[in-house]
Formats: sequence, C-alpha cells, structure tokens
Amino acid sequence: MNPAVMFGSDLLADAVVDDPLDLLDLWLARVDGGAPGETDSLTTPLMALATIDGDGYPRVRHVLLSSYDRGRLHFHTDTRTAKAGELSANPRASATIVWPEIPRQLTVTGTVELEPASEAVEAYARRTR
Repeated sequence: MNPAVMFGSDLLADAVVDDPLDLLDLWLARVDGGAPGETDSLTTPLMALATIDGDGYPRVRHVLLSSYDRGRLHFHTDTRTAKAGELSANPRASATIVWPEIPRQLTVTGTVELEPASEAVEAYARRTR
C-alpha cells in the first residue's frame, strides 16, 4: 500500500518530522469538522491513560481529551476517583490517542498537573453527558 494514501498527505514514508507537535497540531485540527479542505475529519479522541496505583501496578482507563494547547493534553476527571488519587500520589502518566479510521496513534509520557477548579468547571460545562 502507498504510505501517502495510508497515512495521508501529512506523513510520507520517508518524511522526517522536525517537530512532532506540529504533526499533532495538524491531527487535532481535524477534530469536530477539521481544517478547511480536509476530508478525513476525526472524532473527539479518547485517550488511554495509564497511571500507577499505590502498590506500583499500572492501571489504564479511557478519558476524553478535553483540549490541547501546544504540548499540553487536557483531560478532566472527578477528583474522587481512583485515577485522581493515583495522580495525586504519583503525578506521572502515559497516554495514547488512537485514530483507527486513519491508522495513527500518539503516545505521550509526562507529568500531570492539576488545573485550577475554574478551568475544570468550564471543561465539564462543554462536555456532553
């Protein structure tokens, strides 16, 4: 299969990506209607979020990507969940976003920071039930 067809015009088989955040910007611009002229719009992505529990075991669950701003993926969860407790105790996580309709995935690992309560309230107001 031709990689240009398989992965779209934003990623060619022999292309070197100088800044992976530029590619992520392009992919996320296609969410909910996409960038002008794009035909492969993506749905709001789910992230598989991995944390470490109190016994040192990994735990994975899916969360919605609430928003993205240049290198920061935002998700929101109820502060009473096990996930929130695990992140409070060990604020490191890994997340993978998959777009199966256009075979792509992104995995990130980093430090999780708690957002101000006002931002969480705004994010929950934007979400569907």
